[in-house]
Amino acid sequence: MPRAHHHFTYEEYLAYERDSDRKHEYDSGEIFAMAGGSPRHSALASRISAALENARVSGCTAFQSDMRIPSLQEYVLVSQEPRVEVYRRLPSGGWEYHEATEGAVTLASGATLDLAALYAELPH
Repeated sequence: MPRAHHHFTYEEYLAYERDSDRKHEYDSGEIFAMAGGSPRHSALASRISAALENARVSGCTAFQSDMRIPSLQEYVLVSQEPRVEVYRRLPSGGWEYHEATEGAVTLASGATLDLAALYAELPH
């Protein structure tokens, strides 16, 4: 038997969000937990964006994670603890995997993520 869903008012959502330690989204009476939202997550995302922007060549644009892409060439997962995973598309159509917990990772864009600098003095 399907569960009944409670429909929240926008005012209830605002009160819920104000008292929550996580980020949520309100849509048509429903409240959904959103990814990220912690100070550590936000600081990591900011540092990665800076690295991408600093290595960007003329004619290229760096986007955030919520941008829809028709032709993905590289997928990078950055953990909140020192760990970066890179999935890179091969000419054959398959994927190459690389994991790093120290040192530096060079991305297909030419940007380098130095793990020591990336994780230095992050908030908890």
